[in-house]
Amino acid sequence: MAQWERRRVLVTVKAAPQVGKKHGESVCVAGIDLDRKEWIRLYPCHFRELPFERRFSKYQVIEVDVRKASDARRESYTPNEDTISPFGEPLRAGESTERRAHLLPLAEASMCAIKAAQQRDGTSLGLFRQPEAPDLIVSPNDQEWHTLYADQGDMLNPHRVPLERPPYRFSFRYSCTDEGCPGHEQTIADWEISEAYRGWRRSHASDKATIAAIRDKWSEMWAPEREPYIFTGNMVKFPSQFLVLGVFYPRRLKDVQP
Repeated sequence: MAQWERRRVLVTVKAAPQVGKKHGESVCVAGIDLDRKEWIRLYPCHFRELPFERRFSKYQVIEVDVRKASDARRESYTPNEDTISPFGEPLRAGESTERRAHLLPLAEASMCAIKAAQQRDGTSLGLFRQPEAPDLIVSPNDQEWHTLYADQGDMLNPHRVPLERPPYRFSFRYSCTDEGCPGHEQTIADWEISEAYRGWRRSHASDKATIAAIRDKWSEMWAPEREPYIFTGNMVKFPSQFLVLGVFYPRRLKDVQP
C-alpha cells in the first residue's frame, strides 16, 4: 500500500455530496498541489462529518496527509481526514489577482483541449477559458440515491441534518473555442448550485421562481466585466465524460482597481 505523504493544497472545488453504498455521504475535493504546481483530487472526503476546526472553504489552503488512490487517475489521492489542517483565510474574490497567479498557469485553451489531453495522457482535471455563456439546462434528477445512508442518524453528530436529494440536475450546454468543436453538455457537480437551490427554495414562492433566480445568478458569471473559466473533471468509470466542477469568474484585469 502506498505511503502517506504531506501535501499543501489550495482548494478550488468542492463537489456536491453524493450518497453511495461504499462511502456513505462523501464529497470530492479538488485543488492545486502548491508545491508540485499540479492538480490534485481528494476523495472520499466526509466533509459534513469533519470537526469544525478541520472544515475548509474554497480558495483556502489546507495541509493533509494523502496516499495514491486505487483510482487509476493520476490526480486522485485518498486523504487522511484526521490530518486535515486549514491555514489562514480563504483568498477573497477581491483578491482575484492572487487566485489568477495560482490558477491560470494550469489553464488549458478549451474543453476540447482537455478532452484531447485525457486521450493522450489520462488528464482528468482541468480549467479552461469559456468566453461564451453556456445555456443552463434543468432536468429531473434521476441519480441513484441510497436513502439508507442519506436518512440514517449520526451517533457522533445527532444534530446533523439528513442530506436532501436534489430534485433537479443542472447542466451546461456550450461550444468551446476549438475550431470544429462538436459542443458539450456537462452536468454541474459544484456544491454551490445544489446549495443555492436548497437555500433559495425556502425564500421563493415556487420551484419556477427558484430556478429563475439560479439562472440569473449563473448568468452574472458571464457579465461583460467578468472573465469566466470553467473547472472540469472526468468520471472514474467513464473517463471520456467530464463534469462541470465550478466556475472561476474574476473581473477582467482592466476592470480591477489598483
